[in-house]
Amino acid sequence: MIPNRWTHRLTAERETNSTETDEYGAPLPGGTETVVDSEPCRYRPESTTYVRTETGERVQRAATVVLRGHLLGEIQEGDTVTLTPIVGSNVVSGVEVRGVEPQYGRHKRPTSLVIEVDGV
Repeated sequence: MIPNRWTHRLTAERETNSTETDEYGAPLPGGTETVVDSEPCRYRPESTTYVRTETGERVQRAATVVLRGHLLGEIQEGDTVTLTPIVGSNVVSGVEVRGVEPQYGRHKRPTSLVIEVDGV
């Protein structure tokens, strides 16, 4: 992927569960953990809807974000993502990762990740 095609910087956070209890034995609430911080990405905000001619089935594809392949395993479904534009000020925050699909190159190593996001 050509770096000058990056449109945003992605930060992903994950909810954590606390195993600690307070002085009365009640579980303490968990927090959030940053799993990816300010990674360049390409954001495609438009979702696509089309109808399959053979079956008449309506299909909708979600908005996607393309990242570098070395992040495979770092981002998971359910993570909350913030997308900060490299140029401009229209920050997209609070979107949830719905799917992670690695794209592989010739040497069977991931070259990029395509993640579907929901809540845009």
